[in-house]
Amino acid sequence: MNSTYALGFGVLGLVMAVLFIRALRPMWNRQQWTTATVLGLITVLLPNATTAASVFLGSRSVILDGFYNGIVSYGGTAAKVNTIASPLLAVLALIVLAASLKMSSKPNLAPAAIAGLVVLGLIFGSLYGSSLANGGVITLLLVLIAAVFVPRGRGVLEGAAIGLALLIVLSLLGSLVAASSVSQSCGLRKCGALGFLFSGVADNNNAFGLLASMAIPVLYFGLRKHQLLFATAAAVLAVSSGSRTGAIAAACGLILCAIHKRAALRTGSLRLAIFAASVLGVGVGILPLLPLSPEAFTGRVALWRTAFSEMAKQPFIGHGGEFWRDQVNFRVIAHAAGYSTHNQFVESYFVAGIFGIVLLFAAVIIALRANRGHLGQVSILLVPILICALTERPWSLGPIDWLSWSLVVVLTIQFSTNAETPEELPAEIAKASRGPQRRRGRRPLSAGSRW
Repeated sequence: MNSTYALGFGVLGLVMAVLFIRALRPMWNRQQWTTATVLGLITVLLPNATTAASVFLGSRSVILDGFYNGIVSYGGTAAKVNTIASPLLAVLALIVLAASLKMSSKPNLAPAAIAGLVVLGLIFGSLYGSSLANGGVITLLLVLIAAVFVPRGRGVLEGAAIGLALLIVLSLLGSLVAASSVSQSCGLRKCGALGFLFSGVADNNNAFGLLASMAIPVLYFGLRKHQLLFATAAAVLAVSSGSRTGAIAAACGLILCAIHKRAALRTGSLRLAIFAASVLGVGVGILPLLPLSPEAFTGRVALWRTAFSEMAKQPFIGHGGEFWRDQVNFRVIAHAAGYSTHNQFVESYFVAGIFGIVLLFAAVIIALRANRGHLGQVSILLVPILICALTERPWSLGPIDWLSWSLVVVLTIQFSTNAETPEELPAEIAKASRGPQRRRGRRPLSAGSRW
């Protein structure tokens, strides 16, 4: 990133910081924050706290191992943040769980199904030598259990939107503080739309591209003010990241949100989103099964075949969330591919076998049924996630990671008002709070009335 872009991004970050405060004020003044709002916020911020801190503290380094793999390490304050972030999230999830249990909310079975999948992954992984006491996996389990009991509604969406808007602002401001930490030179195979690879407050440009693209509909539906501006900023940064998957997901997500913003085109946007989400959902399961070249999708087909060949030995029993990472040590897969199988369907199958696919499908169906009157809005949320799920793994089923907030949002969100846009919500909430109104000019019927 040259000095002109660094200055431009930095100034934009200052402007977005002011807009962020303005967008936060009406949400803060509502005094209707729930435990779901808190859960959405902390699930965004804490898994991304280490990388965000390293940008501003300059304590991130990349060291090449014996096989020339880049190993990211943190020092100083960022290292301390890295040590406490996951345990702190686990403690806060327990507090949210305890507070939610006092409200006697009806349990939400969608996150319960994913929690069951993660537990099966732990059990199956132990058969292959993985530890049952994995801190990251336990944290994800606690977050999912808390999601079972938090009140369903828009709370989790608003909390996640606040956290994501803050990450966008910090990514832009990082260009002023340390441009070399938030961007890198273009590589041989990829380059961002502006001539560099923008990584923002994420570990690398691909990770940031996925985060920014999946954040677009959450920012649009979750913020009270300037939601389309934040969604556009996220899309620009996603395209600048150099992540091809992230750029496609960002473009599709922003187009759907922009069309939905226009009242005259809103119905069409919802139908288009439902159609797109349906096709993409089927594609996530079918794509890895197609007879493609192993080099297709930049070598991802070879990863899927490796996973399927391993699963052929025990198709009903998965390998857990850590077994795939262990294959890096045996040189079975490259270090860059060690975090996942790069497809959500394959990931679920590899972690928990046939049971993983069934539980993932059940969780999504339960979440959709809870929003059966608002499938269009949920589909807009899902389209960028499903695009990423084709060749990436947005939902970790092992240790909690920088994208786990999207899993919590989808499984917990419930659009329950007639409002179509964030601007319409305050009036809709006020109308609901007044309760049913009595008609004027007529005396109410008494118990003894013939009617």
